[in-house]
Formats: sequence, structure tokens, C-alpha cells
Amino acid sequence: MHRSTWHRRAARQPHEPSWPAPERDRIEQPAAQLALEWPAWGHRKIWALLRADGLRPGSQATVLRALRRRNLIQPPGALRERRELARQRRAAFVAPVERRNRVWQFDFSEFETLGGGTWNLGGLVDYHAKLALACPITATKTHRDAIAALETARDRVTDLLGRTLAEDCVDPATGELVPLIVVTDG
Repeated sequence: MHRSTWHRRAARQPHEPSWPAPERDRIEQPAAQLALEWPAWGHRKIWALLRADGLRPGSQATVLRALRRRNLIQPPGALRERRELARQRRAAFVAPVERRNRVWQFDFSEFETLGGGTWNLGGLVDYHAKLALACPITATKTHRDAIAALETARDRVTDLLGRTLAEDCVDPATGELVPLIVVTDG
């Protein structure tokens, strides 16, 4: 059989090796748990976490094979998408922000109490005005908490300015609606 024919057939029909893989079988379950807990992480970080946990996973390729076996590898475009989001975040600061309500920055911070409890602060700041618009304290860091912080900030802007956020985002020179950019690291 010609080499190219073999590779073409192998690409169409992925096969499982017939030989035993005890190392991959040993780390597959803990690697899968970490990959499900941290879906944005690739096999290299999972490999490092397994090593830190004392499991001695062998090579990074072994972890890659274990995660691939369970279909837990990120799609090829995932890194490209994350880079595009980072590029868009940087683009928000290319031109100087000259007015309030053009760029808001949002981030969760953890606050640990003396009693050992952990609370999450969802701080939202207007970049130009350097004004904290919202900082709700929650027990979780979910999308619902982020949306609640954004809604609180929107209401606070209405209280402070005496008009809605949408009215404040209208460009006085052109009458066009200027979008508000919310920048976060997550």
C-alpha cells in the first residue's frame, strides 16, 4: 500500500492502538476531571497540575492522548478566538477615552475574611471618570453575578446623571449612539 493511501485511510478511520497503555489509563480519569473543571486549559497545564498533585503523569503527550480519548481537547480555533478577544480588549484603549460611559472595566476580586470565608467583589469602574459604579459582594463568580453588577451600574449612572445610560451614550455632535465597551479579563 502506498504511504499516502495509508495516511488518507487512517485520517478517515481513527483507530485505537491495540497495545496496552497503562500510563494513559492511570491518569485519564484525573486528567479528565481537571479538564472538565478548567475547560479553557490545555493539556500542558493539565499535565503540570497532575504533576503538582503528585500523580507523575509521564509526558505531556500522554496527557494529550488521554484527553483526546475523551474528546476533551479544545478545538483548533479556540486559541485563535481567545487571541481575537484579547485583541478587541486592547483595541478599546488604542484611542484615548475622552468621555465617561465609553469604556467600563469589570473584574471579580476575592476577599478572604479572618474566619476563613471567601467573598467575591464584582467591581465595575468607568475608565475615564475613575468612578466605581458597582461593587456587589457575592458568594459566587457566575455570569449572573456579572450581569447583576452591570445592571446595578446602569441604574447608578441613571441616578447620578438624571438620564438613562442610552441617552448619555448618544454623541452630541452627530446624534449617533456610541457603544459602551465593557472590558474584563474573563
